[in-house]
Amino acid sequence: MKIIEASAHIVTSEGKNVSGVTLTLETFQISSRRWVKLAAVKTTSKGIWQAKITQLRAGAFYAPQLRLIEGGNTVPRVLAQNGFLSYVATTTTLFVDFGRVERLDRNAYLMQASSSRFKRSKLTVAGQPKKPVIFRAVNTSSRIPLVTQPVLSGAGSNATNTTLNAENSAISNRVVLDTFNAEVLKFTANEAQLNLQIIKKDQLLAAKLTEINTNKTRIQTLETQLNKAIESERKLKIDNQLFESEAKRKTPIQDIAANIGSEVDAANQLLRSKKQPYQFGRIELDLKGAVSPDGHTMTLINLGDLTKLKNGATPPGVKMELIPEREQTKASALVKIPNVIGLTETATRRLLQAVGLQLESVNQSLTDDSKIPVGQSIQQAPKAGKETARGSTILVVFTVENSNIEEQS
Repeated sequence: MKIIEASAHIVTSEGKNVSGVTLTLETFQISSRRWVKLAAVKTTSKGIWQAKITQLRAGAFYAPQLRLIEGGNTVPRVLAQNGFLSYVATTTTLFVDFGRVERLDRNAYLMQASSSRFKRSKLTVAGQPKKPVIFRAVNTSSRIPLVTQPVLSGAGSNATNTTLNAENSAISNRVVLDTFNAEVLKFTANEAQLNLQIIKKDQLLAAKLTEINTNKTRIQTLETQLNKAIESERKLKIDNQLFESEAKRKTPIQDIAANIGSEVDAANQLLRSKKQPYQFGRIELDLKGAVSPDGHTMTLINLGDLTKLKNGATPPGVKMELIPEREQTKASALVKIPNVIGLTETATRRLLQAVGLQLESVNQSLTDDSKIPVGQSIQQAPKAGKETARGSTILVVFTVENSNIEEQS
């Protein structure tokens, strides 16, 4: 077999020609175990579909089955699978005629396989052989009796019999027509009932779709709320961990000073035990961190806190000075008097207060030719360098103008 010529006449359920529809001829190839496309042709304006296949695969073995399907669908729509077959050996041509096929539209249905072998195969039956309109024979004898007359003889008998036959034929045709109309009404009623069922199914489907969309919206809302709750819980965990770490970092200030003093004293004892000629004296501590409002505890600053500070910002803290016991006792008894000659009264007062001394100022007027600036200290008692008790008063003389002296007097 080298050539296949196939044809079909495609019509609607009303018998109208189907034009411009692409139909595909397929055959089942045993070697590949699948349906193979042979040709795809559109129907003519008169609904005629014809195809001629001359390039068949050499060496391929085809099953003796052809089918006509409508292309462009996910599930094949089979219009015909049976037809007239004829083979001409001289030309090795197979002629196939699927006949007059009614193309189903809304009445198309899925073919149900009887064997489990084909349970995954899906085929849509979308065509069937076009059936001729057949009127059923009706027995009218039980419904409407025919007009009967006795058989007459003579010249008038033929005319009478002809009239009776015509009347009986008219009655019979009327009964057939009434029966056909009743069948039509019956089919129309069934169609209306089916349409009503379809409308109800469509309404139920629309309600289900609305319910599904509503549930989808609720699910999305719940997912959003869940994500927010998860994020809030994550932040609370981070804050809790930070709070716990900060609580562990809080240390009483007195413990800090006492611990450092203990370590310094231990170091001095170690130096004395090793007979070293030196020991720790004054130690100034600058502790950086946050002090509690009551001033009892302090959270020392760490590297992470330093990275959060802005450029040039100085972290808060506490500054303290540790003085060895012997130096502290000596320092509390005597203070070395600083030199305040040449300083202003404000500067002198600050310097003396810094070492634990008090200021007593005395004014002295300047002569007109004096080159000493006004407001400068020119004399102090006791003199600088001597030691005196902490809290003692130092007498300092400052220069003033003559007018000032007169106003004071």
